[in-house]
Amino acid sequence: MRVYHYLSAKWALDDLSMRRLKIATFDDLNDPFELLSFDMKDPTFRRALKRTKEQMAHTRGFLCFSRSWKHPVLWSHYADKHRGICLGFDVRDDLLKEVTYTEDRLDPNIRGLGSEDVQLEIVQKMLWTKYQGWSYEDEMRAYATLEEKDESTKLYFKPFDHDMELTEIVVGSLCDVTKTALAVC
Repeated sequence: MRVYHYLSAKWALDDLSMRRLKIATFDDLNDPFELLSFDMKDPTFRRALKRTKEQMAHTRGFLCFSRSWKHPVLWSHYADKHRGICLGFDVRDDLLKEVTYTEDRLDPNIRGLGSEDVQLEIVQKMLWTKYQGWSYEDEMRAYATLEEKDESTKLYFKPFDHDMELTEIVVGSLCDVTKTALAVC
């Protein structure tokens, strides 16, 4: 499936030259309520959910994409107000999962909390649900393992490979990066 990742020109050029894409860690997502989409009135469930998020944050993250490179708000928010670059990737379908957007907090179905199947369902909903206000992103995510931290940036990256092939580069309408600069990458 073809998906798109918006970046400032600086980070796009860096990713292109290094042939990699930054993994978004759970602690660095834009929405502070990300992964907390459940009704958390029950204090025991609230603590368990936050603990689960903290534990997962040490080992997992996301590669975040949109289905379109044409959305002006995405260019404004994620690509330096149209001065950035959008990278198009062909990603294996089985690696991507569509984000579900909801207006209301999800029911955690606390009655079945002891069952492993219910716990897995809760984690799955936690990972792939966002507030309706973010629906303009039309987001697809790939779950990623945090393996080797880049020592110079202290960030995690996924290399471009056969699972995530760079296929398209779209330059923002106000971007001053030249074709020559892109060719060097």
